[in-house]
Amino acid sequence: MELYQLKTFVVVAEEGNLTRAAARLHASQPAVSGHVKALEEELDVTLFVRTSRGMELTSAGEKLRRKALVVLDAAHDLENSAQDMRDELEGELSIGLNTDPDFLRVGDLVADMSEHHPKLRLHLSQSISGTILGDIKGRTLDAGFVFWENPYAEVVASPIHRTRISVVAPMAMAERACACSLAELAELPWIWPAHRCFYRQLLEAEFAAIGKQPKETIQADGEEVIRALVNLGKGMSLMRIDEARREEALGNLVICDLDFDLHVDLYYAYAKSRAKDPALRALFEAVKRVWGVDKAARQAA
Repeated sequence: MELYQLKTFVVVAEEGNLTRAAARLHASQPAVSGHVKALEEELDVTLFVRTSRGMELTSAGEKLRRKALVVLDAAHDLENSAQDMRDELEGELSIGLNTDPDFLRVGDLVADMSEHHPKLRLHLSQSISGTILGDIKGRTLDAGFVFWENPYAEVVASPIHRTRISVVAPMAMAERACACSLAELAELPWIWPAHRCFYRQLLEAEFAAIGKQPKETIQADGEEVIRALVNLGKGMSLMRIDEARREEALGNLVICDLDFDLHVDLYYAYAKSRAKDPALRALFEAVKRVWGVDKAARQAA
């Protein structure tokens, strides 16, 4: 058997769905199905039963899933030991980006890693926080930046920055929106973020607290799409304060001054089982240097 087959098996077990597993693994669905089938044939064990709800582990599959996790962790430990024996760190690290690279200081991070660890390559991919956490848990990402509250015991999420979130309105709605309470804003159209987006959680919590829901919403995935729709006058939404101020300065929207505070914490996340991985330790140290995390902690103390 191959390690990639075990990795595929674990991800399919976590997702319970071949399509979602294929998306996480950046592979085709037939390839994922083929990996599972080949593993079942080699082990001579049925790992899954296919139901209307998707792929469900058999009792044997559940026992072997736990053993597969041990094997994958042992493989990482072997790689870590080899890294420690080398003078320079080498290889590739995959990092999930949950928002725009400028805000995440990706340019500074790449420059820092190039200076301190020139043989470590960074593979950057754009996604949303909930997906990034799931991919770190499922070992398809090494690390990532997230806003989402971490629900996984297997993932470590370390806070590195807090930023304010603002309610924004298109210029066409500016006069009305800026004179409204949140309850009155529910009467206006809203651009509603994706289901797994942290901004959506903030919105739902604020409206639930006053017993309201927006009457009209447009579903949109991705900050760029939301920003474009707001600029086109399609509805209200939430934006980071730095992004909102930039768009307001360009005359594209207005920031609504409401009587409540919204903020979001940015976390750097990685798998707990890989805390001793030399490459991941080096990346975390670079993240802390770029964001001044240790400096801020010393000042707070």
